[in-house]
This record gives sequence, C-alpha cells and structure tokens, in this order.
Amino acid sequence: MRRRKRLGAVSLFSFQDIVTGMCGIMIFMVLVQVLGLVDYRDNVEYTVEDSKSYDEDALKREIGELEKRLERIRQRSRTIAAAPKEAPRPGEYEKVAGKFTEKERIIAALVSQMHDLETQVAVARDADAKSRERIKEMERTRRLLEQQIANLGSSKGVTLIPQRGESKIPFYVICSSQGLDIRRPFEANSAVGRIPASDIKEQFSEFLADLDHTTHAAVLLVRPTGVAAMNVAVELLKQNNFAFGRDPLEEWAVVTFGEAGQ
Repeated sequence: MRRRKRLGAVSLFSFQDIVTGMCGIMIFMVLVQVLGLVDYRDNVEYTVEDSKSYDEDALKREIGELEKRLERIRQRSRTIAAAPKEAPRPGEYEKVAGKFTEKERIIAALVSQMHDLETQVAVARDADAKSRERIKEMERTRRLLEQQIANLGSSKGVTLIPQRGESKIPFYVICSSQGLDIRRPFEANSAVGRIPASDIKEQFSEFLADLDHTTHAAVLLVRPTGVAAMNVAVELLKQNNFAFGRDPLEEWAVVTFGEAGQ
C-alpha cells in the first residue's frame, strides 16, 4: 500500500522578513521627513510683518469667538431673567436678610460718623469765626487804648498797662439806689446800659453773657446808696468768673468818660 507523502511544517520566516523590511522602510521614511523639515526650518526666514499679521489674524479670530460667547451668555441671562422665579430654599431668605441687615447696620454707623464729623466741622468753623472776630475786636480795642493814652494830659492822670496785649478791657459799673449804670468807654461799641434795681440779676447776667471773662474786667464805682446793688453785681461777677475792683464814689459826683475815638 502506497503511503502519502507527509508534508513538512509551515515556516513563517518569509513573512517575518517582509514585516521587518516594511518597518525598516517606514523608519527610513520618517527620518527622511524629519531631516527635510529641519532643513526647511533652517532655510525659511520669518519676518516681523509675517508674525505680526499672523498674531493679528489669530487675535481677531479669538475676539470674534469671545464676542459670540458673550452674546450667547447675554441671551441666556435674558432667558433666565424672563423665566418664573423659583421659590427660595429653606433658610436662604433668612441668610440673605441677615446680610442686608448687617450692611444696613454698617451704613447706619458710617452715616452716624459722617454726621459727627459734620458737627465737629461746624463747631470748629464757628469757633474759628468767633476767634477771628474776637481778635479783630481786641485789635480795635488796642488801637483805641493807644489813642486814649496818647490823648491823656498830665491833668487827667496816668493810665498804666503792665504788659500790652495781656491787660484786660475794663468796663465800668456805677452802683446806686436806682440800679446799675454800665459804661464801656474804651471799646468801639460803647453804648451805655442802664439796669434798674429790680432787674439787676436778669439783665446784668445777660450783659455778662455777651462778654469774655478772659478779656474783660469790671470796675465798680459805688455810691453810698448803691451798696445793695453792688452786692448783687459782685455775686454775679463771681459766678461768671470776672475779675473786678471797687472804688467809692460820692453820691452826687458826676462821672464822665471820653467816648471811643475822641
């Protein structure tokens, strides 16, 4: 009986050669392409104008994209605003109300501070105006005193000012049974004030309230019948911290003062 011829084992050696060859060819082509790109990069010269135009075009495209996104966001915002509001979650209202309350408290505190500062500024301005007016009044009084001193003769006596600018401005109070007769001869506003005995406390207090005890002092000229009026005047002067002096005056003696500016 004839036997079949047994075939030998299948060999894959040729297929592996083909695969290996193809891989080598691919690697070789990749290397060739890389070398070509390197040469191209070295040979191509980029100019500032080209890069600038490229950057400007890219920026324009990016700006266009951003504008489109912005428009979409705006449309979405309008859609959300037009949509019906959802009911707040539990506790959300209290949280928001607490934030508003805190902000209102901070705003109220700032408003209070602002009002305090405005009050302080107003007080400072008022004090500055009063100080300026007082300085002007003292300057006028100083000139009047210098003029009065220059006009005094040897027969009228001598007036001494220990330190010019530190002496106080005198006002004279003639005390009698009829009340108080007030004279201010060395001031521009030298109006004569007569206070009846029944109104000494009220009217003399008002008179002293218009003066400054640091710049004015009283000279009491007391007639024999004016002791009671003098006592009331002295009490009011002490209460208002005014310095004062007392001189006796005959009952029927006539007192004259040179008017300011004469």
